[in-house]
Amino acid sequence: MTSVPAWIQILQALLTPTIGIAVVVVGFLQWRTAHQKVVLDLFERRLAIIDAARNAAKKIVFDQEPDYEDAVEIATDAAIRSRFLFGSDIVKLIVEFRGDVHRATESGSIFETTSDIDRIMIAKNAARAVLKQINTLAEPYMRMDQRRVRTPAEWFHERNEIRKSYGDQPR
Repeated sequence: MTSVPAWIQILQALLTPTIGIAVVVVGFLQWRTAHQKVVLDLFERRLAIIDAARNAAKKIVFDQEPDYEDAVEIATDAAIRSRFLFGSDIVKLIVEFRGDVHRATESGSIFETTSDIDRIMIAKNAARAVLKQINTLAEPYMRMDQRRVRTPAEWFHERNEIRKSYGDQPR
């Protein structure tokens, strides 16, 4: 029988759990990195849609002679893509904007009885509404809260707000 010092036996016994813990930590960090990449990609896609809607609205509001057809194409693309990345509030805003701008175009005014000036004013008002409302409506979707490490006080406050949302009343 070989005589191995006790401290070597202890180190051998502790080596396996240490390696296991290191593997778990590395795995968690890789998952976290992948999760943050997905969140950032989602943020970039949403930002592209908001920028497209804003650019279409800016063309109508600020250009001297706006190209309504181009604005309709941009708004249509933004409306289609927004269905998959936003809630109904933003989708509704962009779709209504697209419809109002389409009515101001030649092809959209075929069946309209209102004057050209009225249709153009409707399109401009819709564009102003988009510029005014889209930032506030999109803010909850654009937050990247998971990237920020919360303090314990913030965590407890958030958990308490969730608890209160279930209808519990403080005594």
